Amino acid sequence: MKPTLFLLAMFVPALPAAEVTELLKATAEHYQKLHSYEFDGHLTTTIPGVPGQLRIAVTCARADFSLTPAGSSKPMLEEVCRNRQVQFLDVQGNPLASVPETVSFTPPLLASRYQLIHVHVANARRLSPAILQVDGRPVFCQVLKVVYDDPSVSSHEEAVQYWIDPKRLIVLQQNFAEIDPATNQRLQWTYTIDSVKLNQPPPQWLRESAEQQADHEVPNWIGRTAPDFALSDLEGRHFSLAKARGKVVVLDFWATWCSPCKEEMPTIEKLGRDYSSEEVEVWGVNHESPSSAREWLERSHSRIRTLADPDWEVFKLYEVEAIPVVVVIGREGKVASYYVGMQSERALHAAIESALQ
Repeated sequence: MKPTLFLLAMFVPALPAAEVTELLKATAEHYQKLHSYEFDGHLTTTIPGVPGQLRIAVTCARADFSLTPAGSSKPMLEEVCRNRQVQFLDVQGNPLASVPETVSFTPPLLASRYQLIHVHVANARRLSPAILQVDGRPVFCQVLKVVYDDPSVSSHEEAVQYWIDPKRLIVLQQNFAEIDPATNQRLQWTYTIDSVKLNQPPPQWLRESAEQQADHEVPNWIGRTAPDFALSDLEGRHFSLAKARGKVVVLDFWATWCSPCKEEMPTIEKLGRDYSSEEVEVWGVNHESPSSAREWLERSHSRIRTLADPDWEVFKLYEVEAIPVVVVIGREGKVASYYVGMQSERALHAAIESALQ
């Protein structure tokens, strides 16, 4: 079987170099237009100091309002990646007899990134095409090696490699390196998709996950002293939370790939305008490169003042694991409100007014 597949890959016309960028763009646009997806696959990596290879069986799913059941509290079901099984394997692929009791790692988000697969490309070239087995069938893939000029995606020394199905315009395999926020170690991941479902009603587990993570306030943060930090904004101007003592400070944690963040942004911007003459400072906090965030804001004609947190320093201090998150800090430097998920303008106005009293 293997020689046959090799010959097939050899005789399928390769993608001309001039069309690599167009394939990336077409793939991104396809992901943007998908109403839903559910991908069964697996992630593999090696963790320094840990024997064997880490293998995570993972399912990633997402659905938009057109496929969300009526009456759902979350009309847009953002991507959730569910770990079905975590194993440590030896070189033969067999489960290890003994594994570490505690290993810290944070699996990366996956398919949601492909909506921006064509952005900030510094260099892209094709490699030899390949055949992958998906849903029990061989699928021809164009293999691209891409270097981005955004260090939050890749450095110039480390390329991202994609196996793309050119017929369905979906990524079926990816090799990439990423800093693990749990350990600050750089891990080399391979993500492989085994099964694909597109534009079908969302699975029950995704609906249940969305209901459990519905927009809410986090009570255990209320009254805590807000962790101090100092960051620069996207223009290089310095901001220190300590120096803002005596004012109410609103922090909006967001990212360019986060749909709810972008939906909520006009509300955050309006808050900034409404309280521009009062003792209130409204700031976005973004973990991507300053150039990426600045470019997106310019394209979107958004004027939210944003602090650059490319090392995830403030995200970690405030235990931000899902976005958007809005934190309202009172005049005395204590957390007055801590919201996960999109909030109404009325709710945020009320939170700021309460903190001003």
